[in-house]
Amino acid sequence: MSSKLRPLYDKLYMSIDTWVVGFRSNKKGKKRAKYISRAEDFNKEYRTQVLPFWKKYGVKPKKYWFVIFSQNHEHVDARYIPNDIWFKKIIPHFNHLLFAQAFQDKCMNNVFVPDMAHPKTVVKNINGIFYDDDLHVITKENAIERCMDSGRFIIKPSVGSGQGDDIRFYNGFELSENDAVNIFNNYKKNFLIQEKATQHKVLSSLNENSLNTLRIVTFLYKNEVRILSVVLRMGAGESEIDNVSKGGFACKVNFDGRLDKYAVNRKGEWVTEHPNGTVFEDIVIPNYDKIIESVKNAAEKLGHFCILGWDIAVGENAEPIFIEYNVIPDQNQKTWGPTFGDKTEEILDEVYAKERKAK
Repeated sequence: MSSKLRPLYDKLYMSIDTWVVGFRSNKKGKKRAKYISRAEDFNKEYRTQVLPFWKKYGVKPKKYWFVIFSQNHEHVDARYIPNDIWFKKIIPHFNHLLFAQAFQDKCMNNVFVPDMAHPKTVVKNINGIFYDDDLHVITKENAIERCMDSGRFIIKPSVGSGQGDDIRFYNGFELSENDAVNIFNNYKKNFLIQEKATQHKVLSSLNENSLNTLRIVTFLYKNEVRILSVVLRMGAGESEIDNVSKGGFACKVNFDGRLDKYAVNRKGEWVTEHPNGTVFEDIVIPNYDKIIESVKNAAEKLGHFCILGWDIAVGENAEPIFIEYNVIPDQNQKTWGPTFGDKTEEILDEVYAKERKAK
């Protein structure tokens, strides 16, 4: 390919993922806003505060984002980042998405994040080749044996998955050889099998069936890793998945590690306690400062992606357990408020510098 065309091709390639995510997010946002009873109350603030704030960046943001993010508040905050702008403009500005697929391969987690504990790996499959945790090639027969010798394990695609899609749980001791072969055939290639991690009793008290994880959004900016937001995601009932989209809850974690008073579900409802009766604000995340420190140290080493969303479990001994990171993470504005807070204008000035200069 011509050297002159290559940068254009790379730019197009990097924009595809964020464009698709942004498009889907727009559809969901428009649909959710219809069910918010106070939507009309925000009309005046949208005209007098939101539009003037964004006008200097040459942007007329969709009102429904501010309706959604301000749902649990009395007033609109113009500094909220609409999801379409987040995915299509901000993420590509700070993250080198040309490397996204390789760096997000879950089979490479212990290579890119070597200093945190990980769930015990049973089998890795990269491009149809079977590996052990240390990336030594193993036979398919050995991979089958490893599965059958494991207890409760989770299998998931190692590339291109999200929202808990295509995740399955099995009891290895109950599998026959044919069962294991069928599992492999179903996923074909690029998948990861790990033993289900044992979580701390505090997290288990929220829902013992799911591995409840912290979603921590980090921002490497001006040579410093900053924490943009932290929420605890937890499952409900018999579900082994902690995603809100699968019936779970998301709750803000305050700076001292204590959960906020309210958590939100997929319907946008705010509740003060889990269906099992646990009051959210009574929960304090064990070893919280150590968890944050560990994530900051890991984020510092991944300079291609200045904005990252980390999924971290808390082990039975309160140690952080790395599950995965996402280089195109969602924002936590519904629970945390504006993503960049007081630095919003500084960040937007940088992102929109070319547009503003052109004026």
